[in-house]
Amino acid sequence: GHKELLRASNMQRPEKDCAPYKNVMDNNGFVVMIRKRPVLAHEIRLGEFDCLSCFGNSITCHDGRVQLEGLQAGSLQMLHRDFTFDGVFDAKHTNDQVYRQAFAPLVEHVSVGNSATFMCHGQTGTGKTY
Repeated sequence: GHKELLRASNMQRPEKDCAPYKNVMDNNGFVVMIRKRPVLAHEIRLGEFDCLSCFGNSITCHDGRVQLEGLQAGSLQMLHRDFTFDGVFDAKHTNDQVYRQAFAPLVEHVSVGNSATFMCHGQTGTGKTY
């Protein structure tokens, strides 16, 4: 099934701890970080798989697609796409850790008269509030 295929693909790549960016202000003030939300209880009950893996400052999106044509029509094909960011927070990072490493440096920067912008972006229900 799709879970076995996903597990096999993950075994080819050693998992590293997710590594948040060390200092938001070190990169000319423009940094892109992401936060992976935890898999929700109802998703686990439905047998959904975790479609995102964290590897240091990179993520891998596991995109399961049904083959529509050919000899393997109807079978699941897993596509894996890698993306690299300045910082990656996985589902184990707390709100406090995300605040201290991503937002607090901006607050400090603004408190001495500078400008800063913090923007959260994502599909409805994907964890911006979390």
